[in-house]
Amino acid sequence: FTTPPGSPAASPAKLDSPGGGSAPATPRGTKKGSKKSDDATTRVRVFVRVRPAVRKNELEAAEGDKGSTSAIHCQGSKLWLLEDASGGGEGTKTEKKGGTRQFVFDGSLPPDSQQEEVYRLAVEETDVVSAVLEGINGCVMCYGQTGAGKTHTLGNVNKGSEGVVWRALSQILGNANGNTTVSLSYVQIYMEQIYDLLDPQANVDLREDPKEGVVLTGAMSEPLTDIEQAVNVIETANRNRVTSATAMNDSSSRSHSVLLLDVTTRAGAKILKGKLHLVDLAGSERVKKSEVQGQAFDEAVAINNSLTTLGRC
Repeated sequence: FTTPPGSPAASPAKLDSPGGGSAPATPRGTKKGSKKSDDATTRVRVFVRVRPAVRKNELEAAEGDKGSTSAIHCQGSKLWLLEDASGGGEGTKTEKKGGTRQFVFDGSLPPDSQQEEVYRLAVEETDVVSAVLEGINGCVMCYGQTGAGKTHTLGNVNKGSEGVVWRALSQILGNANGNTTVSLSYVQIYMEQIYDLLDPQANVDLREDPKEGVVLTGAMSEPLTDIEQAVNVIETANRNRVTSATAMNDSSSRSHSVLLLDVTTRAGAKILKGKLHLVDLAGSERVKKSEVQGQAFDEAVAINNSLTTLGRC
């Protein structure tokens, strides 16, 4: 994400809280002297959203029935993980020492935060989407443990709790005019292969173009006219996405999905082209906890390997 020039940079931090997730994004491609400053449009911003306890085992742990509890406190850019001493006697393997750990992000959202607040803080105020209309590429990426609520945060379309995708489409299509065209491509990365969710039979590949850079070839592109049509296209495509039930998530995404919005705006003699990538990553998982076997185990290995590679980037 981006923030206004002069905002303090977030310290590198990792997420240790169960059920938490982070969503980094940044628009790129600003030229010197453009409307938006380099500082505001080229830095990766990281926000953390903490999911409330919703499953039986989480609720039990929150009430202290499992012996070990932890509390998460969010305030501004800081997040505190407060741990209680728990389990086992002195010197045993199950003994834990209570303590407080602090993490610093560009912003933190507590469990009672609403979808509208997430979008305002992490997308609107950072100009990720609005910059696309000015020809600047951007990306919003949801990252976190399996079951953390990434797909809900990004792709939910239920009235009153619409996610980032719905709100971004509304913002872009709402600002589009006769000089703006918007098209949508939607792919998934499953077991290290790219598949087109709009046309599963298509052969999709990544290639490097001398002028365009790295481009996605072979993927179907659907012109968009309004939000209702866009939602219908996405919901149809989502039926082709690979999901399965695990011990940690009843509907676990077994692939990374990338929704690409291609926005072209004609401004006088200029033609501005901006791309917005909305990425719903598959969740990292511990096989011991998710209890996956067979094909699901192979999927977990591929997912964790790809997330490790992303972390290195």
